[in-house]
Amino acid sequence: MLAIHRWQHHYLGTNNLPPALPPLELQAFFTFSPQDLAALRKFDGAYRVGAALQLGFIRLSGNLLGSTEVVTRELVEHLAVLTR
Repeated sequence: MLAIHRWQHHYLGTNNLPPALPPLELQAFFTFSPQDLAALRKFDGAYRVGAALQLGFIRLSGNLLGSTEVVTRELVEHLAVLTR
């Protein structure tokens, strides 16, 4: 089991993204291993970014994302570049 750092605790159990993610948290939760990227690239176009968003959010909170109302452009662009 992976250790959870103190700064990760405040996201556990949430269903929505915070209004902004600091760069450290963007990197920690929404950057993927080569195996993750290979699996994500099996999805088509926009579905790929959506799958990456859900995977990162599960890492962030332990839950599925309940709403996409607060998905920042920075996060979408980050995921789009990673999953090309």
